[in-house]
Amino acid sequence: LARAKGIDYGAMVTWKSWDGDNAPNQNDGFTQLVERECGLIVSAMEMFWRLNSPGPGAMDFSGADAMVDWGVKHGKKVRGHNLLWHGQTPDWYKEIGDRATAEKALVQHVSGMCGRYAGRMHSWDVVNEVLNPRSGRPDGLRDSAFLQLIGPGYLDLAFQTARAADPKALLVINDFNVEYAIDHNLAKRRRMLNLLDGFRQRGTPVESVGIQSDLWLK
Repeated sequence: LARAKGIDYGAMVTWKSWDGDNAPNQNDGFTQLVERECGLIVSAMEMFWRLNSPGPGAMDFSGADAMVDWGVKHGKKVRGHNLLWHGQTPDWYKEIGDRATAEKALVQHVSGMCGRYAGRMHSWDVVNEVLNPRSGRPDGLRDSAFLQLIGPGYLDLAFQTARAADPKALLVINDFNVEYAIDHNLAKRRRMLNLLDGFRQRGTPVESVGIQSDLWLK
């Protein structure tokens, strides 16, 4: 149905539900369902920095490799989620004491991940959930370790690094609570639009906005 409308329909996949080609148990058929119905897959946990990096410079790519390899093999577009997120920042990164070291670690991570899969990815969520209007900052940026250690420029640095490492993938800023006509969504949307204006003025390669709806069924 989506293909007929020129839309890439996709799904989030993770080790909790995705069994791949060599799984010992494929009773639920989830992999077959994804293969039949999805043109795009999104990594749910396999690319989280904190889960894959026990120390500075250390990175376990095994889960991400399996995800990307399966997607490419089966002709699916692959979306990387995500490169930077306050919710999955390694503890060792939070303990860094100076800006130069923090910038070096950020660049090493982003360039390492993007460079490993360059030319194979449809898109990257470069930064995730960076806005929180309740922070009290005029720009509405979330008070994350990245902001504390580097300042607002960490956003431009992340996108510039991702573009240098993967010239072809679509680079995305992803956030939630920006789409409804209610007060806190309107406030957040204003901050997002201001942020995008700044990126454009500075030539930062932000090419798409991900709207993470976080829908809850009752």
